[in-house]
Order: sequence, then C-alpha cells, then structure tokens
Amino acid sequence: MFRASRSRCRHGHIFKELRRLSDDGGMESRGRAALGRVVSRRLLLASAAQYTFLRVVRSEVPAKPATAASPSSGVTAGDAGLVSLFGSENRVIRTRERVVAVTFNAAWNDAGLDRILGELARRHAPATFFLTGDFADRYPRVVKRIAAGGHGLGNHSYSHPYFKDLTVPGRVREVRAAERALRAAGAGRALTPFFRFPYSETSPAQVREVNALGFADIEFTTDTNGWKGTGGGMTVVRALRRALDALRPGAILQMHVGASGGGTDVIDAQALPRILDAIVSRGYRVIDLRTLLCPSSLTAPPLRETSEVLALSLYAECIHTRHAPLRGESRRIRG
Repeated sequence: MFRASRSRCRHGHIFKELRRLSDDGGMESRGRAALGRVVSRRLLLASAAQYTFLRVVRSEVPAKPATAASPSSGVTAGDAGLVSLFGSENRVIRTRERVVAVTFNAAWNDAGLDRILGELARRHAPATFFLTGDFADRYPRVVKRIAAGGHGLGNHSYSHPYFKDLTVPGRVREVRAAERALRAAGAGRALTPFFRFPYSETSPAQVREVNALGFADIEFTTDTNGWKGTGGGMTVVRALRRALDALRPGAILQMHVGASGGGTDVIDAQALPRILDAIVSRGYRVIDLRTLLCPSSLTAPPLRETSEVLALSLYAECIHTRHAPLRGESRRIRG
C-alpha cells in the first residue's frame, strides 16, 4: 500500500502532463522534449503505459450498435490489428496459414461487376474493392451493391493521380475526398480503414502520411494484369497463371472491375471463376481482409450469406471509430 501511494504521488504530475498532451491531440515533439527534462526515459515509458491503461479503463462504455469506421480520427487502444499494419505497404498477409485475399480496383467503369459479384456469391468468397472517389460519384449503385454483397470497400484516392506529383496537402485532399465520396455513395459499414496507392507507387513518407490519416496501406503480392486487355497481350490463361505463380500463404491478389477507354472486355471477370477454383484446389481458402483488424479472427469462417452478419460481427468486435497518427519507419513486405 505504501509503495503504491508513493508511486502515485511521485508520478502525479507526469499523468497530468500526459493527459494535457493527449487532449491537445497527441504527444508532439515539443511535448516530448519538455517532458523529457522532467523524467528519465525509463520512468516516462512506465508512466505512459500506466496512463494508457487508465485511459482505456475509463473510456469503456456499454456496447452500442456498430457504426462505420472513421479513419480520420484517433486510434484507440483496441485497434491493435489496424496499428500492426501501419508503417508498411503490406504486400502480403503475415501468416503461415494457407489463405489468400482477393481484391479489386475500380476507377474506369463497372463493365465486369455483374460477373465478378456473381462468381463471388456463388462461392461465398469475400473480396475487398478499392474504389476511387470519382468512381463512387459516378457509380453510387455499384458502391451499394458491393456493400450489400458483404464485401469490404477501400480507399483508392479520389482521382487516381501520381502521388509523387502532389504536395502533402494535395495527397491528403485526395484521400479525404475519396472517403467522403464513398460515404456519400452509401458504403456504410462496408467501408474499411484500408488505402491503396494509385499505380501502387508508394514511398515510406507517403505511407506515413496515410497512416497519419488513420488508414493502413494495403497493396498486393501480384496483379493478374488483366487490366491490360487483349490489346496488351493478356488472356484469361495468362491472368490465371500470374495469380497461381504468386500463390503462397498470405498472398494478396489484385484484379480490376472494369476496362479502360470505355471497354467492356474485362479479362479479370472472365478469369475469376478459374482463379477461385484453382485457389481451393491447391488447399487454400479466401479470407476477408477485414479479419486483419481483429488478428484472432484470421481463422474465421468465410463470408456468410448477407453483409449485415459479417459487418456487424467484425465492426462490433474489431473496428473502432477513432484512428490517429502513428509514426514509424516504412518497410516493404516481400512475398
């Protein structure tokens, strides 16, 4: 008892300072420097850990209906799954299980959507669709159909620019504008805190930027290259081969919903049933990327019949409504 009282007294001013810094929006560099003059590094880390625990306990409230994730706000202590994805471009899922994630990008048109959603539904296979905000503005019904099918929706920027050609404020506007467009189109609970860079062109600094906005960068192990079309030398067989060549535990496959230039011949839509059948025949199963937000659920069963069942269970247990900046070095995950 004496030791506990003595510790509280000695650390009281530290907790006050930590609370002030946290309420001001985070422990910025000047705050850390000021606090460092008061306590040693070891004492600071110990006190911060105690403070975090107290904040978690005090912030617990009775369960309420799940709401869509709000990536632009602060990370809570329960966001371990999301935080574990920060600082990386995530080109493969970190697992030894024979699982694979199927993803689609959408920026051109929805020419292959009917066939894609149909094949996914027939096999009860989940997918994540990374849409641009411009696409969501033009095809709000597509956004609703994807959500109704039980699939996840990710952010693919608003206008699909080369991020290296933009300023930091410009890149922030692209991410936030896309999020607003997806919400306005009816993404609802299907909206995830996942971002995919246009052209998959990333840099450590830009990964940190999207992490600071509350998004985990999710890239891919391989692209089937179906988007190139027959004019680019692609066929269904070649798309299938690219997918199978990259098959390994935790592989993330990237395909596309539409075709450029207003085309209607979508090779990825044609190849999808053969890709899904080949995945299963090789002893793999398709998982929902949203299970990464709750690591213990990686072994969860496949997609269920409706979006409500999956979305409610995942968001109620794993996805919180506050996501804040997290600093860290970016690293590539090689498949």
